[in-house]
Amino acid sequence: MTFPKIITRFVDAYMRIDLASKYKVTDSMEVKFEAVNMGGEEEYYYWGEELQLSQ
Repeated sequence: MTFPKIITRFVDAYMRIDLASKYKVTDSMEVKFEAVNMGGEEEYYYWGEELQLSQ
């Protein structure tokens, strides 16, 4: 019996800045704000090695 080679998916190093806040207006109303990846830096995913880009 042969098993397939396991290929690992990995992410290149990057910095991401997120911001989240919420404010309770009344007992029955709450306002939320969320900003994701404010620096706009891209993420790169690879299969096994950097030559095999996953995205």
